[in-house]
Amino acid sequence: MRGMAIHDAVEWFLTARLKELAPDLTGMQRQFELHSLPETIKSWEKRGGITWKDYSVEEMHDDGLRALAAWEGQPAREFATDAELPPIGKNLKPVMVEETFDVKFSNVEWYFTGRIDTYCDKKILHDLKTTGKNTPVNQAMISDQLTGEQMGLEERGMMVTGLEIDQLVILKGRVDVVVHRAAPRTPEEIQSWLQDTGEIARAIEARQFPRVRDYQTCSYCEYQAQCSPDFARAGEIAAELQKKRDAEKAAEKEAKESAKADKPKKAKGGK
Repeated sequence: MRGMAIHDAVEWFLTARLKELAPDLTGMQRQFELHSLPETIKSWEKRGGITWKDYSVEEMHDDGLRALAAWEGQPAREFATDAELPPIGKNLKPVMVEETFDVKFSNVEWYFTGRIDTYCDKKILHDLKTTGKNTPVNQAMISDQLTGEQMGLEERGMMVTGLEIDQLVILKGRVDVVVHRAAPRTPEEIQSWLQDTGEIARAIEARQFPRVRDYQTCSYCEYQAQCSPDFARAGEIAAELQKKRDAEKAAEKEAKESAKADKPKKAKGGK
């Protein structure tokens, strides 16, 4: 959920830049505080709520502001070489932001529907990710999402010169900005991906996949009520419990601050 809110604020920033409106960090952080985070929380509450017992809305707010500041103005690090790179937000010039596309699978009736995260003036596809730990593998080389986005652009007759995942690693006390880069997928790689994806689509149509009952997975689905009504209700209960936990933590914090304020100060000289 934290990542979705951060992504929404970055989308606002890049869309404004695409329209030549000169957005800045302050505006992006304000968008995050007043729109992105509250609306994301509302969306998740409808789908089942927050499930992290020790992760409050206040922490999500603070982490989000730190992550946006790092994306906009902090030097990045290239995953493959450890080389320092210029700040992403200050230098990224978008040509497309969050545009949808449909790609027809060859020899089957299905379409692949996706959304191009960001396509920049250097003809590079960018995908923003947030995580709580550094990953040991180049994410751009294994991203199916970037493969689909490259297909979507090439279907429009547009060139892709590179694939990039811009990763915000939100750690205690700092945010690492790590750039994962890869060359565009070859025609052979795309064909292999299409074949694998087509097999998955046929398996889904044949009902060969068991129903998933995992909150983290199901929270993104818009069909909970039709698929598992009882599971959707369990999510609502989880949201109510989370609200109760947040209220208890807030009351505990307020009580500690009040007790600290009421504590008599020791007179000078120890009297």
